[in-house]
Amino acid sequence: MRRIFDYLNQREDLEISLLAVDATDVVGMGSMFDEIGHSNLGGCFLLAAVLSDGIFSHLRESDFLSVYAAKLEPLATLRRVVPLDSLDFVVAFTSSSGIFGGGGQTNYGA
Repeated sequence: MRRIFDYLNQREDLEISLLAVDATDVVGMGSMFDEIGHSNLGGCFLLAAVLSDGIFSHLRESDFLSVYAAKLEPLATLRRVVPLDSLDFVVAFTSSSGIFGGGGQTNYGA
């Protein structure tokens, strides 16, 4: 990962910004994108994660909901603050560990 970042950071035609904001906070996300400037934004990667491992028979509904919300709410917020049609790409990552991972990661397949 470090090599990729170093390569991208050396590109003269690319500016990388690392900003932290609650991806479900419309006001915070809106301020962040206002700071960047919508015309300067080419695309967006959503890399949300919540750690909520557990054996399936011990999981509660809230365990599923917290993981599910971390994946869908940031996308809904992004739709509210950025005209998605103006972006070159939007990539939202999820997890295949609910299907292929360990037994304690059932709810990540949401």
